[in-house]
Amino acid sequence: MQTHIMDSKYRTFARVTIYIIGLCILALGLTLSTKADLGVSPIIAVSFSVSQLTGARFGDMTFLLYASFVVLEMVLHLLPGKRGPSDRKKALIFDALQLPLSYVFSMLLNVLSAWIPAAEMMPARIAILLISVVLVGTGAALSLDMRLIANPGDGLVQAVSDRTGIELGLTKSIVDITCVTIT
Repeated sequence: MQTHIMDSKYRTFARVTIYIIGLCILALGLTLSTKADLGVSPIIAVSFSVSQLTGARFGDMTFLLYASFVVLEMVLHLLPGKRGPSDRKKALIFDALQLPLSYVFSMLLNVLSAWIPAAEMMPARIAILLISVVLVGTGAALSLDMRLIANPGDGLVQAVSDRTGIELGLTKSIVDITCVTIT
C-alpha cells in the first residue's frame, strides 16, 4: 500500500513537472514566432495584433484574450444540457483554474519578449520561425498530454465541441478561423 502511494505521488509530481516544462516550451515557441515577424499561431493572432497596434505588452494582451476565453467556457458550461450539477461544478472549477495559469503564462510571455531580441536577417527569421513551430508543437503536446489544466485556447475549443457536438478537429479549425478573422 505504501509503495502504491509513493508511486502515485511520483507520477503526479512527474505529470506536473512535464506540464510546467511543456508550458515553458510553449511560451518560448510563441515568443520566438513573434520575434521572427513572419506570422503567429491563429489563437494568439488577436492578442499579438492588439499589442502591435496599441503598444501594450504581448503577454498582457494574451492574458485578456485568455480571460475572455475562460468567460466563454464558463458560459458554455453553465448552459443547461447533458451535464449534471456536479459535472458542471467540476467544469467551472477547472475553467476558473485557467485564470491563474493564464496570468503566469502571460507574465512568462512578457519576460521572454523582453529578453529575446527580434531577428533582423531573413535567414535568421526563417530559422527562428521553424524553431518556434517545433517548440509550440512540443510544448502544446507536453502540456495537453498531462491532462491537468487546459490552456484557455484548448479549453474553449473543447467547450465549444462539447456543447455543439462538432468534432474536436473541426471545432479547432473554426475557432482558429474566427481568431484570424477577428485579427
